Amino acid sequence: MRERSFFRSSKKGTHKLALKSTDFQICISGLLPNQSIRAMNNPFEQIEKEFEYIKTVLNKLQNAIPQISKPADEEEILSVKEVSQFLRLSVPTIYTYVNRGELPAMKRGRRLYFSKNDLIAYLKSGKKMSNAELEAAVNQYFSKSK
Repeated sequence: MRERSFFRSSKKGTHKLALKSTDFQICISGLLPNQSIRAMNNPFEQIEKEFEYIKTVLNKLQNAIPQISKPADEEEILSVKEVSQFLRLSVPTIYTYVNRGELPAMKRGRRLYFSKNDLIAYLKSGKKMSNAELEAAVNQYFSKSK
């Protein structure tokens, strides 16, 4: 049996505490559900059990996160700064486009807000047709006019 000595200082002086390795016990409470304070001979076994419990709880939470996503019909509202990052334009350019009426925006008081869906539609409206799409559109137009 190995004995360890610890010294504790207080106002009344220094006290010596001696612990034998067979006497070493640890009390853990509240980490596992529905368990009270208890003593174990090997604290590492208890720590390992606690760690496994925490891992299972974390896995359950991680699996639940995709299910707690926001509804698809809820649109995201962006500020001017967020729009400038999203469109990769400067803030003054955003204000210029809004002033010209080119960029769809909502104004509440002195602040501008933007719908992400509207911005995506704005970007898609500026899409140029490829040669194949242009040729298909021309063929469709001429087939209707006959």
